[in-house]
Amino acid sequence: MIRRLWVVSVLAGTALFAVPVTVVGVHVAHPRNESGYLVHLEQYGDRQNDRPLALMPPTADLVAEGDAACDWLREQPYALWRHAARPAIGDGSRVDPPLPGGVGTTPAPP
Repeated sequence: MIRRLWVVSVLAGTALFAVPVTVVGVHVAHPRNESGYLVHLEQYGDRQNDRPLALMPPTADLVAEGDAACDWLREQPYALWRHAARPAIGDGSRVDPPLPGGVGTTPAPP
């Protein structure tokens, strides 16, 4: 009995210790690096092809848009507490658009 209590206590303590260590580790490993992001955006920012961006928007505008996106995301409810009901699978309320060239479409029933 005492051994089982000790094992459970060690597991619970490890779990409680692991959460803050993980959060701190992520913040240390991935700091906010605006200049590095701008270099990455300049090199890989054009989504249409593999060429760098021809004209970069002003740095202050990019940072302001990123901050606005973070503020918007912070105000969104957590997925566990959504208020809108999700449609059931197969009820016809959600229809994905067809892929180009008819790929992945099923023929209509006769």
